[in-house]
Amino acid sequence: MMRVMLLLASLVCLLSDPAEARDPVAFGDTFPALTLAAPEAPADTAYLGVDTGKPFNPTRLRADLLVVEMLNVHCPHCQMQTASYNELFKLIQQDDSTRGRILMLGLAIGNVPDEVAAFRQAFRVPFPVLPDRSFAAWRAIGGTATPFTIYVRLDPTGGAPLVVGTHLGLNTHYQQVFRELKRLADTDIQELRRQGRRASAVRTAIEPIISPEELEYRVRTALVDAGGILLDMRPVDLPSGRRVYAATLRRGDGLVRL
Repeated sequence: MMRVMLLLASLVCLLSDPAEARDPVAFGDTFPALTLAAPEAPADTAYLGVDTGKPFNPTRLRADLLVVEMLNVHCPHCQMQTASYNELFKLIQQDDSTRGRILMLGLAIGNVPDEVAAFRQAFRVPFPVLPDRSFAAWRAIGGTATPFTIYVRLDPTGGAPLVVGTHLGLNTHYQQVFRELKRLADTDIQELRRQGRRASAVRTAIEPIISPEELEYRVRTALVDAGGILLDMRPVDLPSGRRVYAATLRRGDGLVRL
């Protein structure tokens, strides 16, 4: 049974099935409406500002920016990310200019409530994490590997919630993330919409010459050939709509970021 659970966790961490979901959301997209069960813990209910025991749509939360982390509690990289995201949560809550304006929400893909509770207790996760047992949210957002984090700018006037950034894979640079979140929360949403439309136009105008899998293989091979042990590699979608790759390699006793 344990081997099966680890295999499933690895699949969720590493793979996405195109038959199960569309492409994952990206900068400029509208974040889909989701129906989530209300948190059981009163502290989580108060933090999100939702009614006790009633399903809610996270895009209708009273905040300027919502950080949604797609995770699986058995995913090693998701477990590793808890330390930095716990620190990110502290920075947000300790800053008067961001507390209440920026909210964090975890969605545990394929997990049940008991698994989520054990995960939060083991890794001391302070922000709400809700189970997505049936993969409904995963499909709506666009099935992809975990951890996958989406920054969503919410519109207080009732306009469509806007995806203003994403990050696929482990991210330990929580101070840098905090600064970016503050910028996104303070930027006029109409300006972000204009930037998002330009990014979407760039994405749709470019016809891929090779498949994403082949491209990732070539990038990974080039990094390994450059020397060192490849510890982490992830795609980064820029506001311009272009995609670059960031990687961390170990060379001797030090780390090199490319």
